[in-house]
Amino acid sequence: MITINLLASERRRAGPAPAGGNVWIGATVAVVGILLVWSFLLIHRTGQLQSQMNDVTRQADALRPVALQVQQLSQVAIALQGQQAVLRQLLTFEMPAAESLQTIQAVIPSNVWLTSMATSGASLATFDGYAFSYPEVARFMVQLGASGSFQNVDLSSSNADSIGDRGVVRFEVVGTLSAHPVTTQTQQGVAR
Repeated sequence: MITINLLASERRRAGPAPAGGNVWIGATVAVVGILLVWSFLLIHRTGQLQSQMNDVTRQADALRPVALQVQQLSQVAIALQGQQAVLRQLLTFEMPAAESLQTIQAVIPSNVWLTSMATSGASLATFDGYAFSYPEVARFMVQLGASGSFQNVDLSSSNADSIGDRGVVRFEVVGTLSAHPVTTQTQQGVAR
């Protein structure tokens, strides 16, 4: 009878490994080496970037109070610009005292005298005074309105009064200052 052992191990001959296996091993070692070098370079670069980020964070922390100060100063500047615009607007209605007095001097009739002149708000002027008659008060109002320095001249109150034994008219006239007062010929003559 013949016996065949199918489980028996095959004996191989000892010899050099095939050349293709060495190439794969060499390539694998090279790739692993390249990956290791690349990993070390990435770790180094990451460390540098982290250091730069820390420096930038420190600088930002140092500049944060300055940035807050700049914001506060910007808000103050905006508020001041708003106030400056309001002042410019008010100045358009302002009439120099000398010019207003010259205007009044030029238009006031000889039988009218003022006891007070006041302004309220941005442009409202109030004149209090006395005259010998109502037509003289009316003439004062017409001439004041025609002066170009005042507009919307109106009589706010008037009543008969007496000073000593003389009958007079006590009056209050209101008007608005013109934004750009006009200098009349009479005012120019007075100004010289």
